[in-house]
Amino acid sequence: MKLPDFKVILKTVFEKLSVLKNNMSLMISIIITFLALLLFIPTQLLSGGLKKEIQNESISKIANNIRSIEVISEKNLGEARKQLDSVIAEANSIELQAIQTTKRELLRYDIFNSDPSDPNASVSRSIFFEFGKQYCGRIDQFIKDFNADTCLSTEEITDILDEEGIDYIFSSGSGRSGRSYSGNASVEDKIEGMMIEQVCREKAETSFVYIDPFQISGYGFWSQYQYSTWDEDVENCWYSQLGYWVIEDVFDTIIAMNEGHKSLVTAPVKRLMKVYFTDELKSSNFSIGNNDGGSSQSYDDRPQYFITGDVIPKETLTGRYCDTNYDVIHFGAKFVVNTNDLARFFKELCSAKEHKYIDKTGQTYTYKHNQITILDIMVKSVNMKNENHNFYWYGDDDVAEVELTCEYLFNKKGYEDVKPQSVKDLFEENY
Repeated sequence: MKLPDFKVILKTVFEKLSVLKNNMSLMISIIITFLALLLFIPTQLLSGGLKKEIQNESISKIANNIRSIEVISEKNLGEARKQLDSVIAEANSIELQAIQTTKRELLRYDIFNSDPSDPNASVSRSIFFEFGKQYCGRIDQFIKDFNADTCLSTEEITDILDEEGIDYIFSSGSGRSGRSYSGNASVEDKIEGMMIEQVCREKAETSFVYIDPFQISGYGFWSQYQYSTWDEDVENCWYSQLGYWVIEDVFDTIIAMNEGHKSLVTAPVKRLMKVYFTDELKSSNFSIGNNDGGSSQSYDDRPQYFITGDVIPKETLTGRYCDTNYDVIHFGAKFVVNTNDLARFFKELCSAKEHKYIDKTGQTYTYKHNQITILDIMVKSVNMKNENHNFYWYGDDDVAEVELTCEYLFNKKGYEDVKPQSVKDLFEENY
């Protein structure tokens, strides 16, 4: 922007003013007016030039930006839409898979939504006895299929040694494992201990894993089931169904770990000591059931939902509680495991597992689930002199007792349609 020559202008003005030097008042008025013009004219000139410069530069910049914009072709737009559809499909697939984790096969399909007051319904309390048979029967079937019995009893060992003509067995009192004898034991006791050890070894060499079914939550209750009330027993069945899914995962973990081994002597998992759902049984030696035939009918160890309410339960590592999307339960399990396989055992327990689902039409689907998170691990050495290990043989491996506290997650949408109304009401009271 080019400005006028102000020197020429000033010279011309002062030449004109010299004529008016005898009229001072008029000359002063002219000078003031002239100074105002001097201030006004450059400002206007500068302002106008600046506006013009900004306008030119802005328009130029906008034009350059427009030229730099890449025009999306119809083909590229189609590719972008495909990518967006793929992301949406993946998100929907993840949600669907989460729902499928809880779509599991039920022990019975005629309990949870049955209404005994319906005159057209053909249900009776016998369905609870049938459920109990299914619950215990599935556990018994696993033990039979995989030869997963418990160790020999005192009576069984006595009978075996009696057949060999040895009749002084256990003459000094209660039975003892051959490994528990000290250096001060008598020669007879040492011989007796060696014989017991040999019998126990032979049992271990023909077993896949040690399991006492009465140390699995619910087995003692359902094996001696007695009817209570309709609503209470529907809930007992429901919580036992949740518990059985947990037990099924524990069994599948043992199968995967011990696969390829002829017996527990060389297998990683030697024994399942117990599966439970209440803190009272943690790190205790109390029996969950009663393998002498009796059991408590209170079912104190049934699974329970981890719900926040007036009394907030203790914090966990995950901080998860039941909410509008997921249900949460906790469980405990105790094993005897080869110490070299502990890390692999933990990983396998939490890994994805396949399960069957049968829809209302009777069609069967195969889905996957991994709903277990380990919250706490307790590991200690095995003391073979302890009565909990009497007559058990674990081979020559270094083994440890491993007790786990775990979290199990259920997607509500996966089983909300079969959840009993009384259980749903429990959540409504706490939300």
